Amino acid sequence: QQQQQQNTHTHTQQQTSSRHILHKTQHPIPKKMTPYLPPTRSPTRTIITSFTSPSPAAATTNDSNDYILRIAAPPSSLTGGVGSGTSSHYLTCASSNRSILTYDAMTLQIHNTLRDVVPPSGEHRITDLATSCHRHGNADGTKIVVATGTDGLVKLYDLRTSSHASRCFSLPKKETPLSIALGYDGTLAAVGTHKARIHFYDLRHISSSSGSSTTPTPLGSYNDAHTDDITRLRFHPTNPSLLLSASEDGLVCLFDTSRPSEEDALRSVMNVECPVRDAGFFGGEGVYCLTGSETLSCWHGESAMRVCDFGGEGLR
Repeated sequence: QQQQQQNTHTHTQQQTSSRHILHKTQHPIPKKMTPYLPPTRSPTRTIITSFTSPSPAAATTNDSNDYILRIAAPPSSLTGGVGSGTSSHYLTCASSNRSILTYDAMTLQIHNTLRDVVPPSGEHRITDLATSCHRHGNADGTKIVVATGTDGLVKLYDLRTSSHASRCFSLPKKETPLSIALGYDGTLAAVGTHKARIHFYDLRHISSSSGSSTTPTPLGSYNDAHTDDITRLRFHPTNPSLLLSASEDGLVCLFDTSRPSEEDALRSVMNVECPVRDAGFFGGEGVYCLTGSETLSCWHGESAMRVCDFGGEGLR
């Protein structure tokens, strides 16, 4: 019995010693730490209106988290400069929320809003827009906006009179309009489609309709220059007969629309060698091309000679 008591006492001492050692060797539990979270930044959409003004360029931010799909300005806005005091200086933007917003180019205050340009059903979107100051019979200039959409319609708006389309028409064979350009003081519309065709319309002869669209016969069409979607059309700002077309097939074509046939009208073909997202004129005879792979190339339009080429990394 005495031996048993001694063993019990020894075991109790060993347990106490073990708990003491365990208590001394364990690390203290740290206090609750708040994990570091980097500051969140929401993307903004900024419109740059001038690169040459000595004062800081005006800018506006779209706070509704909608994307700017296209931006357009009438030729007089591009050649006359911001702040010359004429009524034609405004910028028009197509938004991802199916609306078109017009801004004063000097103050960037919203001048007009066109809502539900394309129907909300079917996830339709605005594919392109063009603007013009149509001066026939109007000394002040009528602000005309023409928009195309995946719903297959081309819609004309007169910003002075109404927020609804004054005229509306569709393309032959249910083609989807992807790009549009206005030439000859806004009277001629060139419309590029998903079937690689370019159709021409005299907007003065498009009949007005209330809520319904017509399918007028085009003045003419270019059917052979491209083999894929027409992504961009541009009339030359000072030579209204020259038309530039860009396509997913990697070609950019220069036409003289005053010629009677497509074969005679084709002046040059620039092979960019990858799908072209945007193209336009600069410096009189220059042509720039932007691709979906983030490259920029500059060309001499008439000779179709590449002047310079910039890779994607240099543009970021």
